[in-house]
Amino acid sequence: MLPWGAVNHVGPAVRPGGSLGVRVCFKYFRSKRESWDALFGQAALFASGLGPERLISISHSCTDLDGVVTVWYWDGQPAPRPEGAGRE
Repeated sequence: MLPWGAVNHVGPAVRPGGSLGVRVCFKYFRSKRESWDALFGQAALFASGLGPERLISISHSCTDLDGVVTVWYWDGQPAPRPEGAGRE
């Protein structure tokens, strides 16, 4: 099995359609030994489980022999509002 990165949150964000407070998340798949087919296959399997309404995009990068595929998605849970948000 390939090593999986931690699920990370980058939010709060505005989702298309205007709903507020939904977090942008990412999960990465990284390997120096596995093929690109294996990396993208693991990322595609994870992304398929999210469903099209939660998937934002899939990106990739490579440094030397270290390949990384990242799945960006909406987590579907309200993000905590920043301190003072909604107050005047």
